[in-house]
Amino acid sequence: MVTQTRELGRPKCEDYWPEEAEPVYFNNPKMLTVRLLSSEQEKEGLIARVLQFKSEDGSTRNVNHIQFVDWPDHGVPHDPAHFLTFLRKIRALKKESHDEVHTIVHCSAGVGRTGVTIALDAAWERLQNGLPVDPKQLLEEMRSQRGCLIQTVQQFLFVCNTILHLAEEIKSQHLMKLEYVEENCKNSERSKRELSPEDHKDSKKNDKQNNAQETVI
Repeated sequence: MVTQTRELGRPKCEDYWPEEAEPVYFNNPKMLTVRLLSSEQEKEGLIARVLQFKSEDGSTRNVNHIQFVDWPDHGVPHDPAHFLTFLRKIRALKKESHDEVHTIVHCSAGVGRTGVTIALDAAWERLQNGLPVDPKQLLEEMRSQRGCLIQTVQQFLFVCNTILHLAEEIKSQHLMKLEYVEENCKNSERSKRELSPEDHKDSKKNDKQNNAQETVI
């Protein structure tokens, strides 16, 4: 989760989990009970929770809920290393699990901060496997599936800078062409005007129509 429930006095996300031991209940379309099993402020801006979801048939599922709150809407985190701590926590939890694990990412609108998070996780996966990353190509692939992912030039430049930061971190672990990654990031910065969400208004309109038919937490 890469948003707060309220920012600058405006609601950004529903409180779909309890802050105390008392559970919260949902009844759409079936009864669902959510309990807070644990909550810990691990680092500045990073909150780790374990939630238990119980359906009306009695089956339960525990969910690791990691919230990164140091990120203003339409802005960027203040430091790439700080945000990578958040991604590293998520990736470590997935690696530790013995079951098949799926990751759900959400912010408020589901395109800006969510897009940055998805892009950097995908870039991390490629770099960890010794593969080069082209930020512009990655963004175009993402927008072919959901228009307007990564809303601002500032957010895209943060992606480029964080990829470079991550590449420096892991280059000693894998044989990879760091120069190729650096050049692609620089080229992407030069072509940032081509990547404006304004070019994807039709895709955004289609997304709104599709989202109206879905229920997403």
